[in-house]
Amino acid sequence: MELWDLYDIDRNKIGKTHQRGIEIPDGCFHLVVRAWVKNDNNEILLSKRHPQKPFGGFWENTGGSAIQGENSLQAVLREVSEEIGLQLTPEDGELILQQTKNVSHQDIWLFHSNVVVDELSFQEDEVIDAMWVNKDKYYDMQNKGLIVPTISVFSAW
Repeated sequence: MELWDLYDIDRNKIGKTHQRGIEIPDGCFHLVVRAWVKNDNNEILLSKRHPQKPFGGFWENTGGSAIQGENSLQAVLREVSEEIGLQLTPEDGELILQQTKNVSHQDIWLFHSNVVVDELSFQEDEVIDAMWVNKDKYYDMQNKGLIVPTISVFSAW
């Protein structure tokens, strides 16, 4: 059972938790984090979602929901570690965007890494592949509908 902290519209914790999978009460929000990882070749790391997940087979940047007690940075580091086995450090990251969509406050992070894809280890029920893409490849994939449509477009080239 995964528990999330609940927030008000202004990103203040309201002292309540919420169980994943149950509808979030009106006026409440949970925290979602996403990590863009960029390398020295000006490429970004994409992971391919497991076919059994919503948007299965689509490519995305790694992310997920913060669990109870986590702040944004802790959550994004955990999600990247769990889903693709990449150990990032806080010093390599920068919060580049905060937005609110539906019932979630979303924090978008940018990290730097030159990890080799073959060195990644995928969470069995989450990710089935990963690859580095340059700007042209990314926008081509997006135009072909291969990128999860609900994620924010990467614009920090």
